[in-house]
Amino acid sequence: MNSTNQSYPTKDEVIETFNKVLAIRLTYEDVHQKTLAELGIDSMELLDINLALDLEYELQFDLEKISSQSKITDLIDDILTSRQ
Repeated sequence: MNSTNQSYPTKDEVIETFNKVLAIRLTYEDVHQKTLAELGIDSMELLDINLALDLEYELQFDLEKISSQSKITDLIDDILTSRQ
């Protein structure tokens, strides 16, 4: 983790990274109910998000596990539980 954020990130902090990279404001419904396809998030954007999470928190999600039917909450749960 970088020197400015030594604590483990919360789900809200991870969602904020998604918001910054995508330049949008995700709602509760977006995060928990809509699929990546429904949100229009493509593979290049996922790579950008993964890089941002790696730089900010040294966290990454497994790109091979992701499908267009995945939800953001699934990605967040995956990366946060992988560090425990």
